Amino acid sequence: MSWKEALRPPPQPRRISYANVAATLALVLSLGGGAYAAASSFVFIGPGGKIKGCVEKSKTLEIVRPSLGCPKGTQSLVFNQAGERGAPGTPGTNGASGPTGSSGTNGNNGAVAGLSATQQSGIFLSGTLNTLVSKAFPAGSYIITAKAGWSASGGPSGYAVSVSCELFSGSNQLDVSQSAVSATGSNPASGVLPLEAAVNITALSVVSVQCFVPTGTATATTGLNATITAVQTSSNS
Repeated sequence: MSWKEALRPPPQPRRISYANVAATLALVLSLGGGAYAAASSFVFIGPGGKIKGCVEKSKTLEIVRPSLGCPKGTQSLVFNQAGERGAPGTPGTNGASGPTGSSGTNGNNGAVAGLSATQQSGIFLSGTLNTLVSKAFPAGSYIITAKAGWSASGGPSGYAVSVSCELFSGSNQLDVSQSAVSATGSNPASGVLPLEAAVNITALSVVSVQCFVPTGTATATTGLNATITAVQTSSNS
């Protein structure tokens, strides 16, 4: 070492001005959390992204390690590495309407009209078909429900009663229902026979409930309270 180098004063620590620290902070903030994770050894950034500086009376700012205090006669100043969250932005404009959806499948057939008829008085049942109630139906598709009641007067002890009822459209048999009862003692016996059908009528037709008692029934039997109820539909499948 020469005598000139020996007499040369040691280098003084560099003072950081406001302009320099502003530029440094801008660079640090632009790096964001990713730079902090990649350079976790950067000693001037403390927990929570805090940066500490000391301001002298000459307004010179010096960045120090977070663990160190500021010298006497200086003012401590702490910066955030990341800025505060800004206010919510204004809502964006509505997006364009989406394309029209495809058509849905057709619904089930609904009811179009209703028809009904009720028997007016009791009819004695013989061994051949006896019409209890009837109704003229125009052409169309129908769901028909019907019923026929019957009553047998008291006969010999333990007498048997057998009744058969049928649902017709014109001469076409749509449904049949039968009942056979062995009465207790000589007490009257009674019952109700249900009938139903789904039918497509192509021309005006009379729908009827007809009943009879098979040969061998040992007591008088009356058909009564027969009804026909129908709902017209667009089609029956």
